[in-house]
Amino acid sequence: MGRDLTALFDPRSVAVVGASDDPAKYGHAVAAQALRAPDRRPVHLVNRRGGTVLGRTAATSLAAIGEPVELVVISVPGAGFEAAVDDALACGAKAIVAITAGFAEAGPAGVARQRAIADRVRAAGAVLVGPNCLGIADNTTELYLASDRFAPGAVALLSQSGNLALELQLRGEPHGLGFSRFVSLGNQADVTLVDLVEDCARHGATSAIAVYAEDFGDGRAFAAAAAAAGKPVVLLTAGRGSASARSAQSHTGALTTSADVVAAACRDAGVELVRTPREMTVALAALASGPRTRGRRTAVLTDGGGHGAIAADAAEDAGLDVPELGGPTQDRLRAVLWEQSSVGNPVDLAGMGEQRPLSYADTARELLAAGEVDAVLMTGYFGGYAASEGGLGGGPSGGSVLADGEARAAKAYGPAPGRCSAAP
Repeated sequence: MGRDLTALFDPRSVAVVGASDDPAKYGHAVAAQALRAPDRRPVHLVNRRGGTVLGRTAATSLAAIGEPVELVVISVPGAGFEAAVDDALACGAKAIVAITAGFAEAGPAGVARQRAIADRVRAAGAVLVGPNCLGIADNTTELYLASDRFAPGAVALLSQSGNLALELQLRGEPHGLGFSRFVSLGNQADVTLVDLVEDCARHGATSAIAVYAEDFGDGRAFAAAAAAAGKPVVLLTAGRGSASARSAQSHTGALTTSADVVAAACRDAGVELVRTPREMTVALAALASGPRTRGRRTAVLTDGGGHGAIAADAAEDAGLDVPELGGPTQDRLRAVLWEQSSVGNPVDLAGMGEQRPLSYADTARELLAAGEVDAVLMTGYFGGYAASEGGLGGGPSGGSVLADGEARAAKAYGPAPGRCSAAP
């Protein structure tokens, strides 16, 4: 059983220290987001000058609120951070989100300050996210404590870069991807990536966990938590080159891990390792598109040899198997294809699809029924010849025939339960 993070994701009350009417300050953005759900829990705004913030009366201190606060967001200059933490603990806070910078990423003195603060928080029985983070959000509990909105969905996003998380939010939108939770990890002085992976694994509204990390802390513990999560974990990391490692060190004080070590650990733990935000978005969209296959055995079905060869390489690079099909299966495929078709795997229709569109469906049906593969990956030109003027299928009308045939095939021969037929 991991750490109890209930006060972090579903607190009974919230206070934003450093709330401001100045749009240039982060305390303004977080306060505005926190007020999106004022009826879910009490939300207190704290500004040392008092007055009003965003049209609400602001308390001059946490003590001035006059009642315990379970979660406190601290967005103040670094010089006043320790005092703000002490005030939060004194008023009963069980969770603190530290947006303030100037700690481990600032050098040895900052590391020492950060360690001392984390020790005080733990001694009080509380948890701390950050410092040097950009907040958190939980769409399932209407907790909005980050500068931007994250569309609701089923992906938990744990990121050591706030700006990269915002990019992933924008990239995910066209794919219909949304987020159950968002946590900006910051320096991980107390709450770590491992703690969050374990908690998100227990979170019923989360179906996949997306991670951007520069520093894994305890790499073995991360791999173990990901392997035990029971749901997909997709990882984007930095540090493959010396320049990115230097950048991570200055960004969050992170000590990056060898790329080879990360790749090996991901392979053993079943983590999907990606290289760019775009790749992460595509991987998450694929995970959200439907049931996953039971195994890695993949048949490549194509209408051109080049496409088939490239797809086979891509599948094997992704850790899938593209096995040669057995004799009986090849015989059944020859019965539905013509002489020049290749049936070993990749299976290449070699132009038959232009003449008989339902040959795609017939071939996919035989492959899925054979028991030798877990998935069929379709790739190719698919009607391009027929769409050309005077093409093999008789010009534009031929393309229409092919499209209609493919549509009928998809309706007649959808994926078998537990298997998938990947569209081009």
